[in-house]
Amino acid sequence: MPAAPSIELISYVGWIFFAMIGLYITIQAFRNKISWGAARYMGIPMTIFAWMTFIYVLVLFEIAYGFVSFILDWPIWIEISLFVVVLVLSLGLYFKLLHREKFKSNLFVALFLVPLGIPGIPTAAKLISRVGPEIITQKVPRVKPRFPQKVQISDSGWVVEFPNPHSKGRLGDSLTARRLTARGYEKAISKIDKIHGIDGVYIKYDGNRRLEEILIVENKVDGSQLVGDQMTADWITRNVDKMVAHPDVNVRRTGELIRRNPGMVRKQLWHHDLGSGRTTISTLDDKARKSWVGTENYIGRLIRKRCESKNPTILCFPASEQSETTR
Repeated sequence: MPAAPSIELISYVGWIFFAMIGLYITIQAFRNKISWGAARYMGIPMTIFAWMTFIYVLVLFEIAYGFVSFILDWPIWIEISLFVVVLVLSLGLYFKLLHREKFKSNLFVALFLVPLGIPGIPTAAKLISRVGPEIITQKVPRVKPRFPQKVQISDSGWVVEFPNPHSKGRLGDSLTARRLTARGYEKAISKIDKIHGIDGVYIKYDGNRRLEEILIVENKVDGSQLVGDQMTADWITRNVDKMVAHPDVNVRRTGELIRRNPGMVRKQLWHHDLGSGRTTISTLDDKARKSWVGTENYIGRLIRKRCESKNPTILCFPASEQSETTR
């Protein structure tokens, strides 16, 4: 057909034009609402965005997926099948990414809508405006919590008072220890002193007392986060060196066990949110980058048991009494 080359040329021009519009709108969204530090976590969604831009252009300007047909002359069933496969993979990855802490689902949806052009811009803007306050470019100064501090523990019926930050950290350590020892792990002595060192080293053996796993755990409570190179491979090595040289024989034994069995070591971050009663567990790689494992709700039950025991080791107040005093 003589008209085919001109149609193909128009398609190329249209694809480039709308791709540039989509790129421009996306850059504006990032510049105005989202820091580049937050944007780097959007690498996979942006890849999907590129795929979907291509697919949207096929639909908008070729109606019947004719763009690929001009080049490869594929049957339409192959083009439709390719579209369905990419769409299913994209949606599957979207739902998988929902489990990641730093994944912004509203931004993901907005990036899908941007290539739709004018009809998609208002919806995308509304979605991005919801995301914006969470990751605005200006850094909000962290407010150092004051102590003593009272926290109402969700689903426990109790308020716990913490005299200092270390008491809060010790509670986080004990919450993790209760959970892991119930799963068959044995807690080894790992602290260099009362504060510094590895929070927890948990050992698992099989029925014949053969070593199965060494789990190194860092515990964080509420707003506390990993600092510097904490839980990286280098940080672990430095702390193991200190453990091997420690005067306490139990600490030395733990350090030597880690050093002799590097292939059996796993690392996890346990983040306890006392207000919601949820614990988020993440695995850590050599650079301490997090991969979400799961979320558990057991804090309220354990706090209730401790507060209602005959000799509670934490300072507890009934939540009902605390609410009455604040009226």
